[in-house]
Amino acid sequence: MTLQSDTLVHEDYPQAVEAYFENGYTDGLPIIPPTPDAVESMLAAAHLAGPEVLGEVPTRNVTVTAEKAAVNAVMAGCKAEYFPVVVAAVRALLQPLANCHSTTATHSSSTGLCASG
Repeated sequence: MTLQSDTLVHEDYPQAVEAYFENGYTDGLPIIPPTPDAVESMLAAAHLAGPEVLGEVPTRNVTVTAEKAAVNAVMAGCKAEYFPVVVAAVRALLQPLANCHSTTATHSSSTGLCASG
């Protein structure tokens, strides 16, 4: 499998983590470097090709591919066998009726819009 994401090379784990902080890839929580092998394991566990589109973030013009979801899952410490659940959640969130923009761009809950009474 050929991954499309840029590959960053670091001398060691601490250097990688520091680079992730500098580039804004982490918010201070522990992070695992997304090696090509780890990303490919995620994709294999979900039977997905890297370029497969999981959905789009409507107001940001961002296309979410399986590979990018796998990279983020690895960095978050997700086990490969759990990745199919992550994929299902990403696909659900990116459905138009899920109103992804509202849940990521407001301090108030979008669920109140659906409540009656």
